[in-house]
Amino acid sequence: MVAVLDEAQAIKNPGAKQTRQVKKLNAQSRIALTGTPVENRLSDLWSIFDYTHPGLLGTEKVFARLTKRLAKAEHFGPLRALVRPYILRRLKSDKRVIADLPDKTELKAWCHRCPAQAALYQRAVNDLAAALEDAEGIGRKGMVLSFLTRFKQICNHPSQWLGDGAWSALDSGKFARLRELAEVIAAKQEKVLVFTQFRETTEPLAAFLGAIFVREGLVLHVALRWPNAASWSSGSRRTN
Repeated sequence: MVAVLDEAQAIKNPGAKQTRQVKKLNAQSRIALTGTPVENRLSDLWSIFDYTHPGLLGTEKVFARLTKRLAKAEHFGPLRALVRPYILRRLKSDKRVIADLPDKTELKAWCHRCPAQAALYQRAVNDLAAALEDAEGIGRKGMVLSFLTRFKQICNHPSQWLGDGAWSALDSGKFARLRELAEVIAAKQEKVLVFTQFRETTEPLAAFLGAIFVREGLVLHVALRWPNAASWSSGSRRTN
């Protein structure tokens, strides 16, 4: 029997119930598939190898001492040499994987804040500056992180931060830019995927895009690497 585990980063926590259940599978061979064998710490790698090759990296405590020693030396060569024979890695740039895979194209689009966004953003900057005057240590770091979330929400749309339910397309520079892109895609009867980090934005986005494509789109919420994702499709042509 062969056990193949996809999205193997899901067992990165050796103490999690799902990890313990997966490692109970009775199989002669085990294969783990993942694009992120290490997400937060090297112990993620240990947990995956404890599933595929139990004992190769020692116990969890032994592995922790090893990585701590390697980190002090700033040299992880011994660990790489140990796991390399058991890892088959493929990159998108490797044409042997998919010969006709097009090159990845990234385009940064700058979205100017609308007046309502600019006012809220500046108010948040002032609030943060005032709050930091009395904050210290870990509390100071936590405050900065919480305000970063507020800045993201304001930049998405003022209604996301205010919670007023208005979601006027005229109040968001991102919505304005999205309209420009979506109108071209809809005219060509092509498809588009729109991802968002915040679940509460999916319904307003779906309504906004529905008015452009003149049809309902598909909304998918996932709780893996991305907290939430919204997808929208239109037409029958496939775009890369």
